[in-house]
Amino acid sequence: MFEVLVYEVRRTAKVEKRIRERVAINRCLHIDDSDGRHVECDQPMVSLGLCLQHVNEHNHIVRGLPTKAAKMRFRAESIRNGQALESFELRRLRRILKSRFLRVADEVA
Repeated sequence: MFEVLVYEVRRTAKVEKRIRERVAINRCLHIDDSDGRHVECDQPMVSLGLCLQHVNEHNHIVRGLPTKAAKMRFRAESIRNGQALESFELRRLRRILKSRFLRVADEVA
């Protein structure tokens, strides 16, 4: 028996805008607001829209979750909130930001 897990991820326009801005300058999506301040990481992106330190933290959390469903929910929520990108989304966004024609096509869609 196979278990199929599907999560639909939709972001707000505000989150999409922030992601595009961070990708354009190649800066990590992580925000540290644990002490009440809104501090964005200034390290370059390496994977999932995160810097090396934060992608390692993200993966550590995912590995510690007990089930595939919990892991998928965590990933979906991280993507929805703009705390991480989908697997190939960084590559797609960089290509769109570099190409004027692709950028216009993406805005129309």
